[in-house]
Amino acid sequence: MVGDASLSLSLSLSLSLSLSPLCPIQCRPKSIKTLKEQKQKHKQHKTITKQKNKTKTKKTKTKKQEWADHACAARYLRATKWVPHDAVTRLRATLQWRRDYRPTDISAAEVEPESETGKEFFTGFDKAGRPILYLVPRRENTKTYDRQLRFVVFNLEKAVAMMPPGVESLAIVVDYAGISVLNSTPPSVSKNFLDIVSSHYPERLGKAFMVNPSWYLWIFFKLLGPFLDPLTKSKIHFVDLAKSKEVAKRDEQGEAGTGGWTNILQYIDADQLPTEYGGSFNFQYLHSEYWPKFSTVGQQPQRFD
Repeated sequence: MVGDASLSLSLSLSLSLSLSPLCPIQCRPKSIKTLKEQKQKHKQHKTITKQKNKTKTKKTKTKKQEWADHACAARYLRATKWVPHDAVTRLRATLQWRRDYRPTDISAAEVEPESETGKEFFTGFDKAGRPILYLVPRRENTKTYDRQLRFVVFNLEKAVAMMPPGVESLAIVVDYAGISVLNSTPPSVSKNFLDIVSSHYPERLGKAFMVNPSWYLWIFFKLLGPFLDPLTKSKIHFVDLAKSKEVAKRDEQGEAGTGGWTNILQYIDADQLPTEYGGSFNFQYLHSEYWPKFSTVGQQPQRFD
């Protein structure tokens, strides 16, 4: 054993020094009892060192696997209808995607040009405690589709960081007023977005509200509806602000398979909802004020090296 060899070497050196006339008294070998005690302490030290090394390894693994916790596993199980094999397959695919795409490495500076007009922003929480993400397509200001997608992922990561304890999803409000072919997102980009959300952020959508739905929305459903998971589709509601009071007490049918027409105030308190969407919160997007504060949300990124 390495420990025994070390002790033997130490003992040999002590003996040789004790026979030298230059050796002081304290260099002489200790009693057998003391050596046995040293050997025992050495073994104890080795045991403690091993335990410390194991603890360090566990801490390192915990840090790397912090994202894939029990709640995450449960979301993937729900998304795969509780089929363990499918859940594991999808979870592995997401872990690989996160290593390759590195969503937590997307910097605020990289995607800031996409945020300047306020086409995507957060404000308030719904009645279930979900952070609310607002999408305003008419404010589209770029054609850099790859960066647009990274901006969406950046916001999704921020949404997760903002979720209070016990909350695992977000609410989305999409304002379709004023949308046209000139400022709308190409269907291919929308499909890429849906693929990422459904594949790598399962069960993260709590509710989605399509406000002032226009012709573009119905075309969107015709083209991309077949790619929507039925459960995800059922979480989508339509809101006509001019008729919201008429559906205050009951949901009306909308696109097949969706949550139907509804009054958004059933799900979001008025003081958490901007006035332009039927609430009482006087919110105005000011990039110079919003972006510096929003960029600081979630200060400790999770790495997947």
